[in-house]
Amino acid sequence: MPTLAFRKALIIIDTFLRGIIAGLIAGAVKDIPDSILHSVFHLKKLSFWDYAGVIALNRMPAGFLEIALAVLFEVMFSIGLGVFFVFLADKVIKTKHYLLLGLTFGSSVWFFVTVFVKIFGLTQLQTKNLSDPILTFMLSASYGLLLTVIDHWLNKRRAWS
Repeated sequence: MPTLAFRKALIIIDTFLRGIIAGLIAGAVKDIPDSILHSVFHLKKLSFWDYAGVIALNRMPAGFLEIALAVLFEVMFSIGLGVFFVFLADKVIKTKHYLLLGLTFGSSVWFFVTVFVKIFGLTQLQTKNLSDPILTFMLSASYGLLLTVIDHWLNKRRAWS
C-alpha cells in the first residue's frame, strides 16, 4: 500500500502532466487560426510567436530559424500557462463553472500580456489597428476555454481509471 506522501506526489505529477498536455494541445490549436489570420488573410499584423520572439530575442523574429525559435518559446509559454491553470483549478479555485474559469483565465492572460507590453514599452508589439487586439483577445479566450475543456476531460479520464 503506497504511503500518503507517495500518493500526494503522484497527484502532483498527474496534475503537472495534465497541465502539460492541456497547455500543449490548447496552445497548438490556438496557434493554427492565429497563423492563418496572420499569414494567409493578413487580418493580424502580429502573431503570438511575434510576442514570444520580441520578449525572448529582443526583436521581431526574422527568418526561418528565429521564427521557429519564437514558435517554440510560444508553445513553451502555452504549456507553462497550462500547468499554472491546472494547479490553480485543482488547488486554489474549486468551481463547478469550469468553462467560466477557463474563459476568465484566457482573457486575463491576454490582459496581463497587454499590460506587460505597455509597461515595458515594447513598441514592436503595440499596433495601431483594432483587429489585432480584438482577434488576439478572442484567441486567448478560446485558448482558456479549450484548456479547461481538455483538463476537465483528462481529469474525468483519471477518475475512471
